[in-house]
Amino acid sequence: MSEPRLPVGFASWQRATEAAQATERRARRAAALLDSAAIPYALSGGIGCTAWVASVDEEATRSSVDVRIVLRRSDLPRARQALEQDVFVYTEQDGQPVFVDGATGKIRGGVKIVYAGELLRTGDLARTPDVAESIRKKDFQVLTLEALVRMMLIANRNEDGMVLRDLMGVGLFDASWPARFPPELAARLQHVLDTPNG
Repeated sequence: MSEPRLPVGFASWQRATEAAQATERRARRAAALLDSAAIPYALSGGIGCTAWVASVDEEATRSSVDVRIVLRRSDLPRARQALEQDVFVYTEQDGQPVFVDGATGKIRGGVKIVYAGELLRTGDLARTPDVAESIRKKDFQVLTLEALVRMMLIANRNEDGMVLRDLMGVGLFDASWPARFPPELAARLQHVLDTPNG
């Protein structure tokens, strides 16, 4: 069986651009619905990182399909009601709430809910930030820079290392930052600082 051929050229570039734009629209729609319902939240993940990087250099942003929203567990029922007013459809992945974009939406591109002040996984080094650790950027709430960095260090996935390097690359944190975190998280951040090219 032959390997499937990947599309090349302008068409594939255009699809990647459209996917990034759709991700941003999805995040903004979700944020607007939560704002309208007066539900405290904060964008995090790749889209939160993009917002911070863009505040320094829009040309340094990285395309992302990672839309994560920090939300207090007690607010999930109201958030579900608000988001389902649009075409968002509630589902779960590994027990975590996800809102996919319409009946044919995919979990990969869905809005993933992260519970505030809780462990992401058993054995994690710290709890997730609370939604109070957020600021307003244009028309949505996003985790403060320190809270976003802490969240990435807690999650400690390969993609978190990439976006931390994006933040570092535009000067949003420096060698003084590991001192802000407990030793285990500080060591993870120091590794990012020591390996700027991955």
